[in-house]
Amino acid sequence: MTKYGFVLSSDGSKSSFEIGAWKAIRELGLEINSVSGSFVGALNAALIAQNDFEKAVRFWRNISSKGLLGVNRHIAQRYTEEWSRTDTKAFKKNYMMYVNGKSEELDPLRDVIDLFIDEKAVRRSDIDFGFISISLQTLEAEMLTLKTIPNGKLNQYLLAAACFPQITQTNRAADAQFSARYSPYIIAENFKSDVIISTDDVNVIPPSLTAPVELIRSSEMLELNVNESAEEMKKNIVMGYTDTLKAFHPSLCSTYFIPDSKPSEKFDLFKQKLTSPDIDSRKEYLLKLILRLREITPKNVLIRLSQMLKAGNVQCSDIYFSALENLALILGVPANETYTPDRLLECVTGTASRLARENKAKFSDPTFVKQLILAASDATNSYPNANLFTQYLLLLLSCKPELYKKLVPMLSTMSVKTLAAFATLIFIMF
Repeated sequence: MTKYGFVLSSDGSKSSFEIGAWKAIRELGLEINSVSGSFVGALNAALIAQNDFEKAVRFWRNISSKGLLGVNRHIAQRYTEEWSRTDTKAFKKNYMMYVNGKSEELDPLRDVIDLFIDEKAVRRSDIDFGFISISLQTLEAEMLTLKTIPNGKLNQYLLAAACFPQITQTNRAADAQFSARYSPYIIAENFKSDVIISTDDVNVIPPSLTAPVELIRSSEMLELNVNESAEEMKKNIVMGYTDTLKAFHPSLCSTYFIPDSKPSEKFDLFKQKLTSPDIDSRKEYLLKLILRLREITPKNVLIRLSQMLKAGNVQCSDIYFSALENLALILGVPANETYTPDRLLECVTGTASRLARENKAKFSDPTFVKQLILAASDATNSYPNANLFTQYLLLLLSCKPELYKKLVPMLSTMSVKTLAAFATLIFIMF
């Protein structure tokens, strides 16, 4: 059976994201034989080694609710203003006294680590565990495993590891040799996993690592928020879960994760509308302008949409999913969840309806309409955001048939993805 090593990032912004990734790995039935991390990632490595998912969630809920990762900023400030101005010997003494002693800043983080990380459980685990930290003796990075950590001292070492990133980045961030030598991938290599699953896109993968690496990238940009709310943490867990499933499970869409096409009653109805368009003459003429077709037939519509989406590099399992994904992306439907075809379609229609209600009142102002038409000539608006896209569509739908020809210059400035999204939404909503 394939044995997987799990390499975690030193980036504190990926903390709850990695817990979601672990949840997906468990559900996929992938056997983790080793886990390693660096600095803040060492905390998640220990939580995973003790193999208690619910405890890991509670750990980060406590960390987030109390803003405890903000201790790094405090330490960085102390280093800049005080410790960096002393000689190495004095710095070692001051830092070791700070970590090992009592302090208003560190004690809450220390208490949470002691509450949720059980050293005995970690040592009993079948999962090999190690992490990168900074030696309090030499102030150099070192690889630590349970064999090198004195019994009863694991949580103290984890605390020191979690508190050091800011200082390390100050001194070593640009040192590629340092990154390669002390990458957590080295630990994974020593544990001899067959395949590496990693959330670490910062450290260098050593050339000597023979195991293939499956890198799990976040579908949205993550930023460290020391006051992360429970809702934000839940969102990041869901994102880590979904992005990991995407890496190991085929999806019917490219960006949105749809692992199965059933049940899909509403989606099947959407497909029927595209293959048997039954629309009034006004919408038909509008679609001719948008799709640049002389005649609206099922064959012509599918061919033109396929051409547009291919040109816009939107490639899913078929034209119907490509059209839906393109529209969902423009409307800003979240891509960090697991969907069924029907649920993604519901999210698209719900978002479109809400945006239409929010923007409809603006069209009572003639000045707004003029400015909207002028804005269409701006090249930066060829792929508009959700609000602007909705405003353009409302403008198209509100025009009288005799004014349609005047829309041609505006439509000519639009990207093919925007035009495809206009047509897709018209078919869905009408």
